[in-house]
Amino acid sequence: MKYIKTYNEAIGPKLTKKVYDEETGVTQSVTSTGFDPDKFRKASQLAIKANQTKKSDILKDYADEKEFGYYNVTVLRNRTGYLEKGIKVTDLKIGNVRYGVVRGGNSQQLTNSNYSVEDNISRWETGNGKLGLTFDVSVRLLNSSKKLLLGKGSDYFHTLAKSHIWVPFSISLVLSNNSYGVDDILRCDDCGGEGKFDCYECDGRQIRGVEIDGEKCTECEGKGPEECSSCNATGVTNYILVRGEKITIERDKDGNPIYDVQSFFEDTKGFSLEISPKELESGTFTGVFSDKRSAIEFTKDLPKAVAKSDEFKKKITEMIGILSHEPSEDLEKLMSVFKKISNNKLLPEDPKPNETFYNSYFYKKIAEI
Repeated sequence: MKYIKTYNEAIGPKLTKKVYDEETGVTQSVTSTGFDPDKFRKASQLAIKANQTKKSDILKDYADEKEFGYYNVTVLRNRTGYLEKGIKVTDLKIGNVRYGVVRGGNSQQLTNSNYSVEDNISRWETGNGKLGLTFDVSVRLLNSSKKLLLGKGSDYFHTLAKSHIWVPFSISLVLSNNSYGVDDILRCDDCGGEGKFDCYECDGRQIRGVEIDGEKCTECEGKGPEECSSCNATGVTNYILVRGEKITIERDKDGNPIYDVQSFFEDTKGFSLEISPKELESGTFTGVFSDKRSAIEFTKDLPKAVAKSDEFKKKITEMIGILSHEPSEDLEKLMSVFKKISNNKLLPEDPKPNETFYNSYFYKKIAEI
């Protein structure tokens, strides 16, 4: 085992191998990378047959590290006061892609299997939820990490140590930076959407245009409500501010605003990523990165994992197809947010399994464009 690893890491890359190019028909020498991971997995199987379980686990771990890399993470068991540092995990994948965004610990709406793209858009239009997708980030514990967790004097981490796939956290792709609904956006600020101003002197009595205590209201002189000049008594603003620019609201022949969901998306779109602990939905363990190298490697690997997910592509394409005037352009732009993740925001200074740490680390933006 020692010789194989020495060759693979030190000698192998210094050698060359012959590679045949089918397109050009030319055979050329290229730098060798040593044995491929399957060699070590086959060696692991042979070790198992020889009852050499320790050697088998080492070979499996080395194959996984060589193929997928690894991250050092700190495991937090729920919010009960237990954590374990320096746990190695590998094989990053994303899955369980669903419509909706986790909001400050409330993920109940995302657990409903019938929650559709139309549901998410409708809630966003009415100001009752963020617009976007949420997916789980999954990894596997290396055998060395499982043994470390199982070797503890308590059984706090035994369930995790015996699991095959672990989801330490979820990430939400948010598509709109607006927290208000369409009605809120279009409401005239001056009259509050009423289209009129009631006299402030007599409105409290709900008596307008008649005598009050034997005398007419001296402020409105009995004229009643005054039409709002800002919105022409419609209650709908004549313009909205979009990124500092005034956008005029068009109206139909009856004076009603012409402002559909595509216009709302165009005026409020902004792409960001938010992180949330998966333990809110299922499981009991959350993980954060233990060192800067691991956080940096994750920022490089996540865009690749997202690009490989057919489930993510299908759902985001469906959503953008409904909302966008320029679907291809918006898809390209929103995918670029995955390359803007801040490794500093992924690396906590002093992780603690308590409410204060959870609220400071999670439910925040880790990337934005």
